[in-house]
Amino acid sequence: MLGPRRGRNRTACSRSTSCAYPGLASGPGGVPVRHVSEPAPRVSMRLPRSPEAPSRARAAVIERFRGRLDEATLFDVALAVSELVNTSVEQPGAGPAGELGVEVGLEDDVVRIAVSDSGARVAPRGPAGSKRLGLLVVDKLAGSWGVTRDHAGRTRVWCELPLEPGRRG
Repeated sequence: MLGPRRGRNRTACSRSTSCAYPGLASGPGGVPVRHVSEPAPRVSMRLPRSPEAPSRARAAVIERFRGRLDEATLFDVALAVSELVNTSVEQPGAGPAGELGVEVGLEDDVVRIAVSDSGARVAPRGPAGSKRLGLLVVDKLAGSWGVTRDHAGRTRVWCELPLEPGRRG
């Protein structure tokens, strides 16, 4: 038999009221069901190092985070991703064709972004007129950012954009 069992006293709960079943809400027929948290949105992708890479990464971020962040924050995140990917594509020394990795995640009160490739050597800061203007943009948007290189020669540029209260969608 589908639905609630007869003869048992079931309490219907809602998120706005106290409930005899903590963490439960009422489902079909008043049967309590457990609240399931939606996982935090993430983007994890590999892209060829090409002129199209920044726009592809930006589009993936906008698609995944629209509705989860307010429009101003979404714009900042998309801009930071675009600039980091573009820096990777344009850097000398990263080899001809190759791939780059893009990781974007919403964690606690920050959006974490990382772009990695196989060998670009990124200077932490460049003069305003240099080709590293994108890193200056990231520096203005991010609460923190940096560059790491692993033992295999992969370069990872990361940043964290703080979320202000109310900046989630």
